Amino acid sequence: MRAGDFVGAKIYRKPTEDKRTKKDGTPRSPKKLGKIHFPVFTPGGTRVVGFMVRQSDIAGMIERPDRFVALDAIGVYEGAIAVDDVKGTYDAAAAKRLDINLDDCIIWVGMDVRTESGDAVGYCSDVEFKPRSGIVQTFYVTASAASSMLVGDTQVPPTMLRGYENGAMIVSDEVKSLGYSGGAAAKAAEASVVVGDKVKKGAKVLDDKGSVAVDKGSRALGKQLGIAFLVTVGGYASAMSGSAMAVAIGYALQAPPLVLFSLATVGYAANALGSVTLSGGKGAGGPLAVLFIAVIAAELGKAVSKETKIDILVTPLVTILAGVGLSALLAPAIGTAASAVGDVVKWATVLQPFWMGILVSVVIGVALTLPISSAAICAAIGLTGLAGGAAVAGCCANMVGFAVLSFRENRWGGLVSQGLGTSMLQMGNIVRNPRIWLPAILTSAITGPLATCLFRLEMNDPASAVASGMGTCGMVGPIGVYAGWVNDVATGAKAAITSLDWVGLALICFVLPSAYCALFSSLARIWVLTRAMSFLTSLKRLGLSS
Repeated sequence: MRAGDFVGAKIYRKPTEDKRTKKDGTPRSPKKLGKIHFPVFTPGGTRVVGFMVRQSDIAGMIERPDRFVALDAIGVYEGAIAVDDVKGTYDAAAAKRLDINLDDCIIWVGMDVRTESGDAVGYCSDVEFKPRSGIVQTFYVTASAASSMLVGDTQVPPTMLRGYENGAMIVSDEVKSLGYSGGAAAKAAEASVVVGDKVKKGAKVLDDKGSVAVDKGSRALGKQLGIAFLVTVGGYASAMSGSAMAVAIGYALQAPPLVLFSLATVGYAANALGSVTLSGGKGAGGPLAVLFIAVIAAELGKAVSKETKIDILVTPLVTILAGVGLSALLAPAIGTAASAVGDVVKWATVLQPFWMGILVSVVIGVALTLPISSAAICAAIGLTGLAGGAAVAGCCANMVGFAVLSFRENRWGGLVSQGLGTSMLQMGNIVRNPRIWLPAILTSAITGPLATCLFRLEMNDPASAVASGMGTCGMVGPIGVYAGWVNDVATGAKAAITSLDWVGLALICFVLPSAYCALFSSLARIWVLTRAMSFLTSLKRLGLSS
């Protein structure tokens, strides 16, 4: 049994023995307890003793604390995963019965994995264990979501586990010699299996008679719709983003063909090495490293291009060696610096959501409308979480705001091109009259703190932080927020997607930007009209106007 088959599945409380049958003789339905979160391991880390269960929010708004549920109390009742609703099933009472100390127990899933010599391996994405005893059979370690999808996971036997140290799972150095299993290359057909099927298999293990527990909610939209191929295509596209950026930079610098083609390798290396920190952790400086290193490599390649008779060898060699060498030397430092900046912004937003909500929303919204890339800024510093939600609010305020403001002049074509395209189309008008930008900026200053303080809107798109700086351009911003919800539910970080989430997303991305920008624009028009009428009145009094 794999823990991932149950994470995110609904779990119920069995009625007591004397109340399992209604007066009409039909079985009584179980009451929902919540959704299964992470598996909990013994202090030694080699046996699953239970799961953390995320309880449903009160009225969909007030969060309740997670509960520990003992593994031996989980079974199946009326086709649903359920537990015996007795004291010994939950929390401290269950721990006492199992003779364990919950404070000493470990949650491996999601934890970074390092070898004894300190090399980063990835993170623990799942675990396979015996359903009755909870004894671990395999740990699944992956470098990243894209890596897991393309080449699979590393299966680590529990004998290679060395323990816990400084927030990481420590494994034997032998893990580095283990191969991959699964992934798109080896198991393309298995990629379309939906979550419901996994939960069915897990419930059948719990119930020898074959009772079924089906969670109607899907944890992954692509899998639920059977379009895993699109997920795979997205992984390939994401893997080549660094190459695409470098080639685009070379084209802008008017690099000759041999330099341009060589920059694909440079971009891939810079993006990959900039995506890790100096300590081997996950960095956010991939795009930023590509920008700096691609420019230098392109200029060095241009300097030697067509200067020798063996140009076909010299130019690619200089470009690639210089670019990859600089990537190895500088990219991890850039990744570390970018991550540090992003972490500070995210930390400050959590600490002061109101003021940072205003600052992030206004700054990223302004960057979106300026002829610079707000998406690149967000990607470069890894702007996610609450700060990413504020960034989405600022971008939507500018795009939807300008689309509504100019509807009288540009009609439906302008509404679509600005609302779903870019507010950068207004830069010419902004240069001529900067005051037309005020309604969108004021709106972003309002929707930003509303997103961070009231709706707790977070951007946790598992793909990247690019969506934080996209707003309603192609609906990437709202889709990224939704993708983050789905991922959070899948990992157990979020119990469910509530109605409040949808209301907040609609208000922040569409309704409030339209309403506030229209209001501020109307007030500005009234003020201008009032000033004009006052001026004409003054002229009449002076006898200068008829």
